[in-house]
Amino acid sequence: MLLRTEDFDDSNGFRTGVTQKWKETTVAFAFSPAKSTEIRFEVRDDTSNANSFVNKNHTAAGDSQNSYAVEFLYKL
Repeated sequence: MLLRTEDFDDSNGFRTGVTQKWKETTVAFAFSPAKSTEIRFEVRDDTSNANSFVNKNHTAAGDSQNSYAVEFLYKL
């Protein structure tokens, strides 16, 4: 299991276009069914002190979002 967290202060809105403090947390589980392959499952939570995340219908903005990923890696 891998746990990663980051804090980002975009105090002038230069990087994201919104003046905000952004926090991100990712939890990942990985396993290798063979020596040259790896499969990862990730869940990520992003939160902000501003409403900077648009919903999937593009009708409203919120202060958080979640994302999910499955990754297949081949190692040479």
